Order: sequence, then structure tokens, then C-alpha cells
Amino acid sequence: MKTQLTLLLILGSQILNAQPTITNGSGIVTSGNSFPCKFATIADIGSIGANQTWDFSQQIFSNLGSCDIVDVSTTYFATDFPTANWSFTVGPLTSYFEITPSEMNNQALNISSTSGAGDYRDNPRKVLQFPFDFLDSYVDTYMEGGSSNDLTVTYEGYGTLIMPDGFTYTNVVRVREEESNGVVLTKFYTVQPLMNIAMHFSSNTVLSWVQTPVNLGIEEMQEGRISVYPNPANDLITLTLSESSSGTLTVYAADGRKLLTQEINESSAETIDMSSFAEGLYYIHFGSLVTSFVKE
Repeated sequence: MKTQLTLLLILGSQILNAQPTITNGSGIVTSGNSFPCKFATIADIGSIGANQTWDFSQQIFSNLGSCDIVDVSTTYFATDFPTANWSFTVGPLTSYFEITPSEMNNQALNISSTSGAGDYRDNPRKVLQFPFDFLDSYVDTYMEGGSSNDLTVTYEGYGTLIMPDGFTYTNVVRVREEESNGVVLTKFYTVQPLMNIAMHFSSNTVLSWVQTPVNLGIEEMQEGRISVYPNPANDLITLTLSESSSGTLTVYAADGRKLLTQEINESSAETIDMSSFAEGLYYIHFGSLVTSFVKE
């Protein structure tokens, strides 16, 4: 009996500490979602390995704007990246990816013009392979600005990521991208849905954070939609949901102050009076959905 109990305890421990696997890119966050984007200067991002806890909850993060997952066809450089099938923007900067059943290729990262820094379309960076398990590693060659570079990508850790304001993400995968010139990008991914929620640049020790809701599931990401029109706006804005919903809508200033709460009862459209708001960036939370708008 003691032997059986010991085996059960061991098996239970293995299940609780099972490593998350990035299986494929089918669960990627879909276009139409928008999240606050923040950053902080952090030199030490913690240890690698299994069952780690990366705690940045006491760090001071500044607002960078919003990270918008967008349809590639709507972006300014869409024709320059004809094979891209996933894209996001942060302010004037756009990033392009091609996701296939076997890998995720980054064709451009945070570009405001083509053929310069961050444009990898001549030979993209393979930032993920599928499936990708703990301690897996591979070497890829990519092109940037006419120069060829090697990139070593390693699944170096998994665990819990703790961020300010009560945001705690579990089953997070930590991936290291080391360039041949010694520059390292460390990325923290959620697996379901697949999303790079934080990225650390060794060159300037900046950690950027896409503030996705911690309880956001695949169905919510694919089916939930929230949009604002007009944006930017001066007076009234109309909030449109993909289907009739009930709940509490909350508007936050860019510095995190709660400015407005408004109940929605079985509605697919809601008007918000923002005439008293100062000029700037604001965020709207409705359940697990988040979007942003600008008051001019």
C-alpha cells in the first residue's frame, strides 16, 4: 500500500508540474483584439528552468500605447509582405508574421518603413517551431538590412509570470532568441491562447508587456469582438460588440485611473460621452475584452 501511495504521489507531482508545449499556431490571438502595452527597464529577468516564478509585480511600468491585433490586409505595408497571415501594431509600428503548421516566421518587427532595421522579409526569423518542448533548441539564419545573421532559439523555461495590478499568468513558456552578435530577446508566451505577452531586450534592458486578461480563453479571443467608432474622436464614441451582451463597461485613463463605469444590458452597441475627457489615450474593458481609443 505504501508503495502504491508513493507512486501515486510521484505521478501527481509530475502532472502538476507538467511542462506546457507550444503545439502549433492555430490558437494564435485573432485580429480585432486590442490590449494596453506597457514597458519597464529591468536588468534581471530571473532564472531559467522548470517551474519558475518570474515576479515583476513591484516594477513601475509606463504606458506605451495599445497593441492591436490587425488584419494584414488593412496594414500600410501589406503588399510588401504578401505571405504574412498575422500582424499587430503598436502606435505607428507594425510587425508581420507567417504562421504555418510547422513554424512561426517573423517577417518584420516594429517597422515604420521597409528595407531597414526589423525588416526580415528576404529571409525571415523563425521564432517558433511546432511542436516546441522544454529544452528544445534550433539554429536559424535570417536576413536584415542585406546582412545574414544566425539566430539560436531555445525553450529555456516555464512557470508563472507575475505582473503589476494583479495580473498573474500561469503555464507561461520562456523562449530565448540569441543573435550571432550577442543580442538576446527573451519572450514569455501564453500557450492557450498563443500570445507573446512580454519581451525583454538585452540591448537596452527594456521589458515590454502586452496586458492581456489572465482568464482569456481561445473561444473568447476568436469570437469576442469589441470596436470603437470614430477613433480618434472628439465627443461621442460608439462601442460595438460582435453580439448582444450584458455586463459592466469600464473606461481607464492611460495612467490606470478608472474614469467611468457603465452598465450594458443585452446590447450590441453603446454610446459613450467622452466630451469631458482630456486629450489622450484611454482603455475600455468589458468582461475579458479590451480595446483603446484616443480623445483629440
